[in-house]
Amino acid sequence: MKIGILTFHDGINYGAYLQVYSLYHVLQDLGAEPEILNYKGFFHWRWEYRCLLWTKRPTRLAANLKKLFEFRRCQKMLKQTSFTFYRKHLPYYDKVIVGSDEIWNYSVAHRDDIYFGIGLPAREKYTYAASFGSVSQDDNIPANLLSGLQTFKKISVRDENSMTLIRHNLPQKECVKVLDPTLLYDFNGEEVEPVEKNYVLIYTTYNAIPEAVQNEIIQFAKKHNKTLIAVGYHMPWCEKNFDTLNPFEWIGFFKCADMVITTMFHGTMFSIKYKKEFCTILEPYRVNKLKDLLTEFGLGNRIYDEKKGVDGVLDIPIDYPLLEGRLRARKQMSIDYIKSVIEDDNLSSHNS
Repeated sequence: MKIGILTFHDGINYGAYLQVYSLYHVLQDLGAEPEILNYKGFFHWRWEYRCLLWTKRPTRLAANLKKLFEFRRCQKMLKQTSFTFYRKHLPYYDKVIVGSDEIWNYSVAHRDDIYFGIGLPAREKYTYAASFGSVSQDDNIPANLLSGLQTFKKISVRDENSMTLIRHNLPQKECVKVLDPTLLYDFNGEEVEPVEKNYVLIYTTYNAIPEAVQNEIIQFAKKHNKTLIAVGYHMPWCEKNFDTLNPFEWIGFFKCADMVITTMFHGTMFSIKYKKEFCTILEPYRVNKLKDLLTEFGLGNRIYDEKKGVDGVLDIPIDYPLLEGRLRARKQMSIDYIKSVIEDDNLSSHNS
């Protein structure tokens, strides 16, 4: 069965690409024929390209263009519709899955209501691991977006904050919490491993880690005789930077890292996936996406605080056999949810 996927599939962002790549291949492995809805609203598209290309530094522009090319090459690995800014030009599907990723963060000005099911060309609509991101769990979802969410046949989210928002605003709607698709798919053999060894991997955005914490990380690396390597974004305080990697080179750096320090959701997911000792520095923007997940799986002690410091987090080993046991049931439940979408043959008419 052909199933459409609508998400942020084409952003120049490692997590965004790898989550859709993972969901796409999990659907394939379960016997479906996935196809990416190659759509993006014009204002969202313009905002992303402005962030990527608006710079007065020629070297930064050249690096970003190289990164753009690497991502576009990888995005061609997935079957997609023709690109369009207009939802009316999208083909019609019996089933569309919306998600994963932070598709429901309506606090962001460029957010598009199609991700809430409005104008989505599908007979049956489902979500997988959708997130409201930084929207407060106490918010009242705007009425027009709420009307769109009511048209979904099944809803699944990836964090407790999003679960609470759905339960508060749509109490009659069943909602389940599932794992991010990157934790369901086995990348074994697809990683491009680096020649670098004996390093602490840094994955963060510009200015997300305060200078005092940067200095603490530098001292930690010196103490343990490790090289500081940053991926994805250039960090001048790190010894080596690899900021134009393709997604498979990026996961190769995670696979081979000795330790990881990150502020990012998928930096944390891939640290867990490759069983790394890691430290997550929580930013206010990402607290909703990360804190409950880490706490739920007994990883609350991986969150940085000033009292513990980086040493206090990374010097305590993670019991990965115990964690795998905790994740096993959630992985199976997540796969079962996807199977239920594929096998749901009771198609009925819905307004789109």
